[in-house]
Amino acid sequence: MESFKRQNALLVSLGFLFFAIGGSRGYNRDVDHEESTDWDLFGILRSKRHIVSIMTNHLDEIYSLLGIVKPEFLGPWEVSEAEAEWDIIRVAGFAKDGSKRSLKMCSHDCLQEAAQGQSTHRFNVLSAKIVRKTGLYHPIHGYSLIVFQPSTYMRSLSSGKKLVLLYDADFLHPEDQPRLVSPGVTLDLLFTSEALFEEGDVTHLLKQSLLRKWQRLSESKPHIKMFYRHHSFDSQSSQELTTFFSQVLGTLSEPKISKLSKGYASVTFIPSSQRVPPIGHPVSEAEFCVTQYDKPERFRRTSGNQSSPFSSNSEGCQGEVLVSGGWRSVFRKTAGGFLDEISALPNVLRYWPHRYIQKLVAVDKEAKQLFFALFPGKTLNERRLDYYRGSSFLNNVDPRHVFDWFINIELLWAEHVWDVYSTTIQQPSQGIGASQPIHRFYNDRLASDHRFHEFYTSEFFRDLGLSDASSFLNTGVNINGRTYPALSTYLARARQLLSRENGLLEEIPVAFGLGDGHGGNLMTTEAGAHGPLLFIDYEASGYHSPLLDIAKPIYLDGFFNILYADLLTGDLAGSTMVTHAVSPEAIRIDYQLSIDPLGKALAKAKLEYGMKPIMELLSRFSRKKVTEEVLAYALFSCALLTRNFRANPDGLFLNMAIGIKLADNMWQVFSELFDWGRVCRAVK
Repeated sequence: MESFKRQNALLVSLGFLFFAIGGSRGYNRDVDHEESTDWDLFGILRSKRHIVSIMTNHLDEIYSLLGIVKPEFLGPWEVSEAEAEWDIIRVAGFAKDGSKRSLKMCSHDCLQEAAQGQSTHRFNVLSAKIVRKTGLYHPIHGYSLIVFQPSTYMRSLSSGKKLVLLYDADFLHPEDQPRLVSPGVTLDLLFTSEALFEEGDVTHLLKQSLLRKWQRLSESKPHIKMFYRHHSFDSQSSQELTTFFSQVLGTLSEPKISKLSKGYASVTFIPSSQRVPPIGHPVSEAEFCVTQYDKPERFRRTSGNQSSPFSSNSEGCQGEVLVSGGWRSVFRKTAGGFLDEISALPNVLRYWPHRYIQKLVAVDKEAKQLFFALFPGKTLNERRLDYYRGSSFLNNVDPRHVFDWFINIELLWAEHVWDVYSTTIQQPSQGIGASQPIHRFYNDRLASDHRFHEFYTSEFFRDLGLSDASSFLNTGVNINGRTYPALSTYLARARQLLSRENGLLEEIPVAFGLGDGHGGNLMTTEAGAHGPLLFIDYEASGYHSPLLDIAKPIYLDGFFNILYADLLTGDLAGSTMVTHAVSPEAIRIDYQLSIDPLGKALAKAKLEYGMKPIMELLSRFSRKKVTEEVLAYALFSCALLTRNFRANPDGLFLNMAIGIKLADNMWQVFSELFDWGRVCRAVK
């Protein structure tokens, strides 16, 4: 840190008023930081113009000052003083010793404006590092989580990496507890950092103003125990902060501490604010030639056929295959649609990061078999099922880690889906949508009620006391005391809306999508989003309506506790109760659902960061009423026609009820089941 203190002249020339080191190096001097890998630095500059000057003319000097030899982002930072999108810029990289060093820069005016405001003040942080959540701590409320989805600011043509806008605010609070206020990431860093350079006493009055604002917003007097990592403060840092707080606010008393439950007391979702990136993913045509594959010379199986409740259109097993390069460990997939999968691979590789896509090793066209490089993991939905059954590694960790593990993957999924949608969106050419294989999940299942009759035979309906399927389909439905039309009415409308050739569907733009990109087709390891992930099953990929593409992930993942209620055991997944009575006069369904906090949080993330941005994007091109009705009936189709509940009638009636209600008013269902749809109150 002495090296920084010798750079005062440089800091002054660049416009710094304050330069400090924070994180554990700032608030915990008792630790030997020689082995610490993180340097968190914070700078206040005279103006936004000085920050722009650094980013355009003096970035190399900043890297040299920080000792960075490998920057996090290569390429120019295209920023200007006039832009209102960003307030703070974070630069980072690695030093020769392998340590990660970052510097946040904001203007004095930015912090002064926040301090003078009467409500919480949002900061947009421009960064190459993607962060999707912020943890809060309050002695009364306990730990809570603020979740957000960064929006793309720009992408480097040379590296494909991007700059994003991260969410922060001067003060944060749980959505349902607006008076339980804690400092955001930026102010936490400001208050707990150790000054290495300061011009005059520039931060003293600023910190006083911010501290008084904190008191105005909070129902209790601010205390150092409201900092997220207060338990790591050394005695000197704790004493210095306590003294400063007392000087400004008067004598501090120990805050009231409630009995805290395990896990997060609440999870708040900040509304998404995505924008269309200016360029697409970099493409190298030579990499996308997939016309030639080895034919396996020999195959030896190492596992039996693997089946999953989350996939029904293929079967597979693990083994080893002999190809020209020798023996390879593989997963062998046998599927009728294997030709669709091969033909889809070029565009899958074109639009999705290659590290997330299966590597095809060999093809046996006669046997309709594909041989993919073996990935040692489980699908996301298998891991979720394991957790609810109590047989997961996640059952042995802090409940907060469980939330983090699943939420991180959910947001990563939403990020990549949005990137592909927003860079491939186009008005449909005549007939382009009609030929796409995704219609096998909608048009083909709905045609002549094909899938329904495949699942439910005449014997099934006779056991219910009806003469045949027609009687069931044409009988009115009563759900929790409210009367709805017969199921046949909804099926007929679904056929109209989701037809391959329907005029309404052809009004909606198309974009490239995986077609079957739900959690049952996402391979994971125990490292979660921080480890390797693999999207699998591309046979329905193509240029089609994003509404059809997103409907399966919304229902199969968001309504997981409903679609797979029969597979869940124990108390972790909440509770489900359903009764049904069938007569020639009416089909009566009564249900009660109590979805667990994790299930609600994952559904909210899917809706807020998966569905909402694409609905807003499509609203530029299509009538809102059309897009909403198409999505509602696509969800209805997923509810009714995804799983065969012949051996579990309760499952049929529950998902039938939810599907009908989605078709009738999907927004009301989202609100009733997941408490989603309210405007977040975390920032005005």
